[in-house]
Amino acid sequence: ANKSEVPPVPFEELQETAQMLLQQHQQQQAAAAAAAAAQPQQKQTATSTPSGEVIEIDDWLVEFVNLFRDMSGIDADRHLDAQGEGWASLQRAVDATLRSEEALPLFDKAMERFKEVTASGYLQWGNVHLALGHRLLDIAALEGVEVDADLKARVKEQYAQAEAKYKQAMEVKPDLFDGFAQMASLEFDRAKLAARLLVKPTTPAAPVAEGEAAAASSDGDASKAAQEAGVTATKEALAKIKAADVAAAKPHMDAAHSWYKQAHAAAVAFEEQRKAEAEARQQKQQQKQEGNAANDTEAADISSSDAKNKAGQQQQQEGQSLEQLPLSGHAQVVYGNSLYEWSQILAAVGQEWRPVLDDAVARFKDAGCADTDIRNALKNHTQVDQLDLGPDPEPEPTPATVEQSAQQHQQHKPAPPEAKGLPKLERKTKDKATAAAQ
Repeated sequence: ANKSEVPPVPFEELQETAQMLLQQHQQQQAAAAAAAAAQPQQKQTATSTPSGEVIEIDDWLVEFVNLFRDMSGIDADRHLDAQGEGWASLQRAVDATLRSEEALPLFDKAMERFKEVTASGYLQWGNVHLALGHRLLDIAALEGVEVDADLKARVKEQYAQAEAKYKQAMEVKPDLFDGFAQMASLEFDRAKLAARLLVKPTTPAAPVAEGEAAAASSDGDASKAAQEAGVTATKEALAKIKAADVAAAKPHMDAAHSWYKQAHAAAVAFEEQRKAEAEARQQKQQQKQEGNAANDTEAADISSSDAKNKAGQQQQQEGQSLEQLPLSGHAQVVYGNSLYEWSQILAAVGQEWRPVLDDAVARFKDAGCADTDIRNALKNHTQVDQLDLGPDPEPEPTPATVEQSAQQHQQHKPAPPEAKGLPKLERKTKDKATAAAQ
């Protein structure tokens, strides 16, 4: 019979056995007490507590525990053995999985993700130094201090440390878009520093009105006021720069152009890679669905429905591409912004600025920016008087506006005139006497 089929020993018998062993032990101790000096002491087992204290346990107690374990059928160490077997099985499964060929792409993906995280950490580290440089310039602008040699040296030191971190990030991941973009931004900041362009920062006023409608109106007014203050501060700063400083800034601007172009190329490559990966996943899923649909007509219908839904979602995403620019579009916008500002710097010292502004507008359009946004940006240009923008175009009617206009037209539509020349035919009632005669 198995151990599980054997009933456990009653507790009373265990107590009797324990008492019997205890009596035997007492008798042995009494017999050994007379010859304690001549005989060796009873063997003891030493153990230690978690705190390091050593405890000695007599052998009879260990023997009693072993006897209790044998008679009760309880193995106190079995759960440890099961745990060890479980971990051993898990380790064998993990080792077999890691050695398989299917695991190689997962290793590559893991390394790429860790590279991105590491590079992102270096970029953020560099951004801290860049922000410290901006802080020095903002404080100087608020205090009305000119860009002297000491200020320029301290800002250059922060910019140099930022560049070191950006390059470390690009060593980890050379094709990272953010690395190219941050290097371009850094060179553009260096160009403005060389030109001694110090624009006083502006802070938008907090809304004071209460209520949702009033708060929205106040937010709009505050944003407009902050924008106007920024344009005024830029014009004041541009009026102070000199042609010699702009000439010293040109090498940094050329370097910024090179980095911006590389950032756009990296963005395009990233989007193409993601598109190829998405197409590969979709093709693999489609093949899997076609294989399952070979023996199941219903599965084929579901696959067709899923394909239509995915096509609809893709069309919807393409329709929203102008609202949420892709990475390549974002790169063009950032590049266009730098060209827009550089054209203002050139115009401030009397140099040719119009081709630079035209290049900026072309990049805005290539990125998919709305014509209204481009027009508003041109209105804030310092040379807006020389730009033939013409009158503002009327806003295109939205579906809601068209429907509202149609409803108003329907409400105020005059009633159609009555047709002329047609008599009104009224129903005549017959006289009772006439009816009786008939």
